[in-house]
Amino acid sequence: MINKIPVFIFILMLFNSCVGTKKLYNGLTKESSTLEYLYDSKFKDGSKTDTIKINKPLIVDLKLTKSGNLKKIKASTLPLIIYTSWKSEHTYSVGQNVIKEDISDFVRKTLINEFCRSSSIFAGSTSNSNFELQIEIDSIGAHGPYYSNGSFLYLLLVYSYSIAEYAGPGIAYSKLNYQLKNREQILKQGTFKKEIATEPLKNNFQSTKELRKFYSSQLTEALSFTLKTNIEAIVNEIDNYLYNTAD
Repeated sequence: MINKIPVFIFILMLFNSCVGTKKLYNGLTKESSTLEYLYDSKFKDGSKTDTIKINKPLIVDLKLTKSGNLKKIKASTLPLIIYTSWKSEHTYSVGQNVIKEDISDFVRKTLINEFCRSSSIFAGSTSNSNFELQIEIDSIGAHGPYYSNGSFLYLLLVYSYSIAEYAGPGIAYSKLNYQLKNREQILKQGTFKKEIATEPLKNNFQSTKELRKFYSSQLTEALSFTLKTNIEAIVNEIDNYLYNTAD
């Protein structure tokens, strides 16, 4: 019975080294995270001098899929009589399934809130104003590497094994195009884009479940920050344009 235990562990380790993509994907996508963030732009007092209708943004980037993606980049196993080791590398891309909000609705809602907070303009989704803001989400996404490795050593009645997982650094990015119109006339248009890298995550979590959960949440949070940066830039530019035009 004693001899059977190390053999069983060896077989289990070898199995985990070869079959793990589906389990890893399930761990990364088990819970969803929010894009919501704290509004910290400077609040602008005074009456709103203009109103803008904000249409629901159009997402033209099809890389952000409903279920995301986990792709095995490379994997290797070294099976020997008394020692075996393995390592693998995956690339994980965030999907809509781990984001609580609909992205288009979130961008529109956040634009409205930001205009009402930090500009001289009142914004809404059903405004009767002649001003109209169209947003195109040209690119958006968050992805990064995920690594796992392990080893098993067996010497007669003595054996040892280790498993380690770590992730990152990941990349989050977004690019927003906008057009400000008065009826059908384009008054101003522009593009803002932002990309940031996340911190690498080592194997210092209580469990691999916690690591996977945190990594997915970290990528979503980074994506939220890129949207925040671009949305604030759009609001600021349009506010300055209409204010200067009015003067």
